Amino acid sequence: MDRSNGVRSALGFPKKLKASTGASITAMCNAMPGIITQLDTPVLMCCDPDDSIAPIQGPLQFMELATCPRELFKIPGGLHAPHLNKFKDVSSTCRRFLSLHLCRKSEALGQGADAGSDETTKDSSIARGNFAPSTAPQRLKLERTAFERFPLPGRFNEVLVILVYFATLLVIASSPTLLAATRGPEAGGWVLLAFFLYLHGVALVVVLNYTRAILKARRSRQNVQVPLRAVPFGILIPMYNEDIEILRAGLESINDQPQAPNVTVIIGLEARVGEEDNAKREEAVRGILCNVKAVHVFRHPENLPGHIKGCGSNQAWAMSQFLQTIEEDISEWVFMKVDAQVVMQPGLLTELEHRMLAWKSHRRPVVWQPMVLHTINNSRAYAVGSLFAQTVEFFVIGMFAQPLISSFVFGQYAMPMDLYVRAGTHHPSIMAEDQAITIQCSWTNRSLTVQPLNHSVAKAPPLGDSLREAIDETLAQDTRFFVGSVLILPWNLLHNPSTLSCCNFVLTSLFLRHFTTVVMPIMAFQSMFTVGFGYVRLPAERLEEAVNGIFAVFSLAGPCVTLLMAFTFAVLQSSMIAQWPGRGSQLSFKAIVNQILWGPALQLLVFLAEVRAFLLCIRYGSAGQTGPLQYRARKKVGTASMKGMPMERLEPTGSACKPVTVTCEVSCEAVDIEPGEQPFSV
Repeated sequence: MDRSNGVRSALGFPKKLKASTGASITAMCNAMPGIITQLDTPVLMCCDPDDSIAPIQGPLQFMELATCPRELFKIPGGLHAPHLNKFKDVSSTCRRFLSLHLCRKSEALGQGADAGSDETTKDSSIARGNFAPSTAPQRLKLERTAFERFPLPGRFNEVLVILVYFATLLVIASSPTLLAATRGPEAGGWVLLAFFLYLHGVALVVVLNYTRAILKARRSRQNVQVPLRAVPFGILIPMYNEDIEILRAGLESINDQPQAPNVTVIIGLEARVGEEDNAKREEAVRGILCNVKAVHVFRHPENLPGHIKGCGSNQAWAMSQFLQTIEEDISEWVFMKVDAQVVMQPGLLTELEHRMLAWKSHRRPVVWQPMVLHTINNSRAYAVGSLFAQTVEFFVIGMFAQPLISSFVFGQYAMPMDLYVRAGTHHPSIMAEDQAITIQCSWTNRSLTVQPLNHSVAKAPPLGDSLREAIDETLAQDTRFFVGSVLILPWNLLHNPSTLSCCNFVLTSLFLRHFTTVVMPIMAFQSMFTVGFGYVRLPAERLEEAVNGIFAVFSLAGPCVTLLMAFTFAVLQSSMIAQWPGRGSQLSFKAIVNQILWGPALQLLVFLAEVRAFLLCIRYGSAGQTGPLQYRARKKVGTASMKGMPMERLEPTGSACKPVTVTCEVSCEAVDIEPGEQPFSV
């Protein structure tokens, strides 16, 4: 309910209806004009073709939660318009409906010349569509949270789904051997060849999409868009225990955007860090963000029911508190979520402005994904961490964030605020908050498209003071991503299994995400022995001559293909990183060679870590997110070469704000700054 501007009236239908239910609702909608004069609650009949529900026909096809101003609520059957600015004909429809309704109501009540002149004048003015600015309709800010609308499944159902999914992965990995045992050795060989061609096709698509992203990024830097400063932004930043100097570069990148006066920043802090640390962090953040419109800081309490430790619960609490306290209409805002250490590329908000204005013309559900480049301190990271981070962004940009698949977003994303609020904001019980919000948006809309942006954001790859620490941090991040993608499957499957988005996400995880890290190593290991000992025969006669020959072909073909793809990946990745200004983000030839050599070892380490995580997911389910599967955030510090850097060397990057003094010795992992250098100028 809108506490400030009026009262609520709503009539909602699910997306999928049985034929009998649809017919009953259609009959009710057709009868609505006859009983409208007897209603005392505000209702508006509005045909909305984009949001209409297929089984329902008639004058009333869709009604959405909205608010009604108090002045119009005094009129029985008054205004209820959630889409006044959505279609050009809606405003005239509202006026015609209200005028006709007032006439019918006047006749029904026998109003005549004895009615008060003031009330008659007021009703006539409203009937003509002359509404005061204070009575402008507004949307509801938040009706029901995702925690209430989309609860997690029961423990038994959840573990059963994960177990069946794991068994499906094993069957796919062993399918050449199983078919060879049932249909003959040649059948297994054809299946193995089909998977071999499938992997190369996926790799080719990823390379082409990634190359296209590089070209689009170059064109965006050459053709600079004009800042419009006409779209409000709400940027959500979750924080935990990061040092201020690590956060400074990212906050200044927001503060220096041309749209900063229209930006409202929502900061989510964790109460378990301590009030003293949070107070210092809040003071420093407010000092850095001096150009933005407003800064709202909320502290996430401990031990809330259903809230696990992680970004999802932090973000859910911060946004729920923000939506309860904000007084202005936010339906035309752009919502954006970025991590605490992420640095925005200049021009990112300008591109989002143009995207938002284009979205208003069609209002189809869309999520915008900026390119996430792990360029901060990339030259100081070990090859294993840099390779893992760039492989993730390589597949996200090249596959998952493409409009054809639109599976999920990765870490940093933006969308219309209306879409975000209708999805119920973030889910506090799910670790993979980025994947969850994508699924929620697809549930609350008929379709959802993920559109990659031309501009990028920068963050740091997994770092460590030693090779062992770098490997541990890399595997910890991979396990966190993997566990989130597994535990979200039962929630996605069991909540609304009839939707296309459910199948899309599961198939993407089955044949892309988990196929490359779990299925492919198992299939390759099995094939080495089954083909070598003749249980599976490839469709090529020369490869069937001897066991040693077949084994030699596999032992040579695998590394050759790996090196070829690694070289292609390294060249494209180096070209993408070159899009971000700053010498510290560039890769040397030695770094590229080290990444190529680390490829097979990293693949094996990731496979072992994910199989272990899969077994823990089967054992504990979502309850493991507060136990063995809990992501333990480490203190964000820099590499050994960055320690002991004098604080006076970290000069501001051009912001007009007063510098904030921090009385603690820290190491900065966020930027690589030389004395007198402006690292993020274009």
